[in-house]
Amino acid sequence: MENSLPRKQIVEELNRLRVYDERSMNSFSDTVLQAVLFAFRKTIDSIPTDQDQWGTPIDEMSLSSSPSDSDNPSKLTNADVRVLTFLASSKGRPSVLSISKKLHIPITTLQRKRKRLEREFLDTKCALKYEKFGFRKAMLIITTNGKLRSRELGNRLLKEPMIFSVESVISENNANLISEVLFRSNPELLDVIERIKSFDGVETIKWIEAVEELGSKPNAMLKVLEN
Repeated sequence: MENSLPRKQIVEELNRLRVYDERSMNSFSDTVLQAVLFAFRKTIDSIPTDQDQWGTPIDEMSLSSSPSDSDNPSKLTNADVRVLTFLASSKGRPSVLSISKKLHIPITTLQRKRKRLEREFLDTKCALKYEKFGFRKAMLIITTNGKLRSRELGNRLLKEPMIFSVESVISENNANLISEVLFRSNPELLDVIERIKSFDGVETIKWIEAVEELGSKPNAMLKVLEN
């Protein structure tokens, strides 16, 4: 008989395994919760390391039924696409248990699948909600005059305290850089723009600010794969 564990330790380990669902498991007794943890430990220890065979190929010409082949990112099973679609359209980080219930995929299969898919196909970032701090965000579209290379100018821009991203681009209006800037008022934004205009290599600057999100399709590419 295994020794009893503190409930906090049990919950922390279940969270690390991404199987703890507070809404459904919070009412479990310590004994039941520990039994769940030990069952998961035993199951995980018995998981083979060979290929995950869950799911069927979407397209035999371009996709493979073997999701263990990480050398070719186009090899996704039907189940892979379903999991990616669920993750991409979720707000926050859903538990393995909730995904399993929704998609009817065994938890042990889902644990391996989720880890691989998140590592290879998802770009997850944490970002501050700048508007909660009284900031607004604008995009600066910068055209250079060739005195400095785009990379050099970009590095100079990143030294500005209110600039938090810079990307090199190509466009039909000869813009070379786009940069995101935080500001609290229009005069503050104009001050930033005038300061940047004084940099060597800057020809013109235009700015745009989003005022309302009308909608988004975070899983649009996955919908294409499904079809």
